[in-house]
Amino acid sequence: MKLDTIWQYPVKSMIGGTVESAVLDEVGIVGDRTWAVRDEDAGVIANTRQPVSYTHLTLPTIYSV
Repeated sequence: MKLDTIWQYPVKSMIGGTVESAVLDEVGIVGDRTWAVRDEDAGVIANTRQPVSYTHLTLPTIYSV
């Protein structure tokens, strides 16, 4: 078996990126899908199958567009 690329997605259902190496544990790549965006009012976690608008969120300055 040959491994060409390792992808890591730190936040569930959001953009990820390739990494040069990764540490594996019992459940997969350490740090992969460690975080999720949750709408506490609706009680749901954002996912790509049921997109929800999160334009009302306030993001930290480093992530502002």
